[in-house]
Amino acid sequence: MGDGNLSVDTENIERTRLVRGKVSEADQAQYQLCFACGPGNAGGLRLEFRVLEDSDDDHVFAEWAPDPAVHQGWPHTVHGGLVAALLDEGAAYVAYVRDQRAATARLNIRFHSASLIDDPLRVDARLTRATRRLLEVHAWVSVRSTGSTIAEADASLMLMTEEQRTEFGLSAGPTD
Repeated sequence: MGDGNLSVDTENIERTRLVRGKVSEADQAQYQLCFACGPGNAGGLRLEFRVLEDSDDDHVFAEWAPDPAVHQGWPHTVHGGLVAALLDEGAAYVAYVRDQRAATARLNIRFHSASLIDDPLRVDARLTRATRRLLEVHAWVSVRSTGSTIAEADASLMLMTEEQRTEFGLSAGPTD
C-alpha cells in the first residue's frame, strides 16, 4: 500500500508546518539515519511530524502508510513493535518541536486493537506536563480512515543536560 512516508491530510495542509522546517540544516543533518524519522534511512519509517500553525507546539502528528512487504507482524497486521516506535517518536518530537533534547525514560503502552497492514495510520502526541528536567507526553496511534485508536502511550522524557548532549553529539537545546 505505502512506502512508509508521510501522507498529509490535504484539507488541512495549509494550516500546518513541518517540525523539521523550524530547525537548522545542521540540526536536521544529525538525524538523517534515524530509524523513525531519518529521510536518509532507506529502511526506516521516514516520519515527518507536523504542528498546526496556530498551536503552542504542544501537539505534533504524523501520518504513515505501512508497507506490507516490510512492516507486517502477524498475517495482515502491522508489527506491534512498529506501533511502539510510532508512539515513542511522537513523544520525542514533542520535545524536539520545543527545541529540547530528551531521552525516553518510560513508555507505558496500551494496545487496543491490531492494525491491518493496508490501513494508513496517524500518530499524535501532546505534552501533558513539563518540569525542569522532565516532559510527560500522551501519544496515540489511530487508523487514518476511521479515527479508531489502536494504541496509546504515556511517556516520560528526561531532558538532556548540556554534558549529555555533547556526549551524544547532539546540538544544544535550551534545557539547562
